[in-house]
Amino acid sequence: MTSTLHTLPPAAAWIAAPLSVRLIIALACATPLACSKPEPPQVKVNLQDLRPKPVFVPNQNNVPQKRADDPALTVTWKDVHRIYGSSSGFTNLQKEQQWETFRGKQVRWSGIVADVREGIFGGITLDVKMEATTFRSDLMIELEDGQKALAALYKKGDPVTFEAILDNWGNILPFSLRKGQILDERMARPAAQEQKQGDKHEALFKGDSHWKLVKAFEMGSVLPSRDASEANAVTDGRFVLIQYTVESLRTDSVFFNSTPVLIDSQGREYQECRPKLIAEELPSILGKSLQRGEVNEFFALYEIPIKADGLRFQTRDLASLFVPDTKLIDLVKLEDARPNLVPKVAARLEPKFVTDGKPLVIKMREALFNNDSRWTVVNAYDLGRAIKSRDNPMPIAETTGRFVFVRYTVENLGKKSVKTSRSPKLIDARGQEFDQVNWQNRYIANGLDRETLHEFLPGLPREFCALYEVSRNAVGLHFQAKDLASLFAPDTKLIELE
Repeated sequence: MTSTLHTLPPAAAWIAAPLSVRLIIALACATPLACSKPEPPQVKVNLQDLRPKPVFVPNQNNVPQKRADDPALTVTWKDVHRIYGSSSGFTNLQKEQQWETFRGKQVRWSGIVADVREGIFGGITLDVKMEATTFRSDLMIELEDGQKALAALYKKGDPVTFEAILDNWGNILPFSLRKGQILDERMARPAAQEQKQGDKHEALFKGDSHWKLVKAFEMGSVLPSRDASEANAVTDGRFVLIQYTVESLRTDSVFFNSTPVLIDSQGREYQECRPKLIAEELPSILGKSLQRGEVNEFFALYEIPIKADGLRFQTRDLASLFVPDTKLIDLVKLEDARPNLVPKVAARLEPKFVTDGKPLVIKMREALFNNDSRWTVVNAYDLGRAIKSRDNPMPIAETTGRFVFVRYTVENLGKKSVKTSRSPKLIDARGQEFDQVNWQNRYIANGLDRETLHEFLPGLPREFCALYEVSRNAVGLHFQAKDLASLFAPDTKLIELE
């Protein structure tokens, strides 16, 4: 038996249906979800969250692009933590690429002080916790010079606001920031007070020391000796004498193991010269113990170039061992030296033997090491087989070869004083090397040898003498100059003497 299903046309079926059925169908079809196929939900995806933002995108219209260190761009801690936090889904490679958009940007954030510490080589580091769940700290900030006194006011757990420049991101270690500055209104008053004191030739390091410039004297190029038996001290530049006082504001005694620096308009620094030879009534601060509340008077003697100008006296705090906080006092006016303020210094003597001999031809007098030094051979003489004393006709020394005497100058072309030992050699055409005679210091007061540290002041040429013993058949002699900066393997240049 076969069953057949008879269906009515759609229109006829609609008409044949009872009124109640037609009403229910009409209401159901009025709802879209009931009469149409459901669509999958639309999820909005931010592509910037899935890949690092490029530092630079080529611009077809040559419109200037903003650099990563543009100060107009701001970065919040939330921006950084979203990518580098423990719950971030970014890989280390993505983090490294993303950091290029953050590196070099200046930020202003607030957090909680985890620690304030002084580095092994000086400087102050501020450790800051940005997240309550962080075990130690999220940020490691190197503070700028002059922030030590302010940083000392903070304890662990104190809130702090700061500005700094993003440097490196940390996977395990904290983020590192540089050129940090603590923003604290407590420093506004001392800063104004410090400016006022600067007009009075004073420098105040809060809780540390108080420096005051008393007088500055122009000493000229000759320092007369107090003792008639000693020669005067002479320089190709000029001498400046500073009289100043230092009051320690610390609770403990401080042993001062350095001397203040004089700086000119070109940024060249000059160290106190020959402090051990200054007369007892003109004491140097070097090696002195400073007690709280005591005002101590000191003198500093400097040797500087003739044309050095814009001089500033650099004071420093007493506490720091490696990178001290410093402040500058302008030397507005230099007074003429008073007779009772003339220090007793050592003289620079000529060699005690006759230096006249057969002159050697110097074809190229200078050897220049860029930004380091300039060596100049003034004259050179072949003294023959014997050197003679200036006081009597008896020879000081004799040789089977011959003696060569060289007078030369060395000028430091850098910004800072350099202390080093250099022993220039003579080299002949066959490559034979000849050192200075090891007994020359008995007869030459201004020798330059490898056993003694010599100080080279910036911009001020120093004259030296050297005595060599060479073989009789040595020809094609060259004077070997060396740079000042290198410690172990200095750069060398040759000056031809004959």
